[in-house]
Amino acid sequence: MVIEFKSRSIDPSLQVSVNGKYYGVLAFRDKVWTLYLTNGKRFDYTNNLTITEKLIAKQLNATEIIYKD
Repeated sequence: MVIEFKSRSIDPSLQVSVNGKYYGVLAFRDKVWTLYLTNGKRFDYTNNLTITEKLIAKQLNATEIIYKD
């Protein structure tokens, strides 16, 4: 499984895709990263961005992480 974090130019958030399919948005607000999923669920993370991305990848059992600007 491949997870991709792609920066968005319109706001300080990252688009999250899994195996090429849109999965949700990772947004930063008030010192908290929040992952908003397409199914309406959300998960909050209080770590820095690098650790948050790794935690999300681990939760999804991702074997590869791709970062795009």
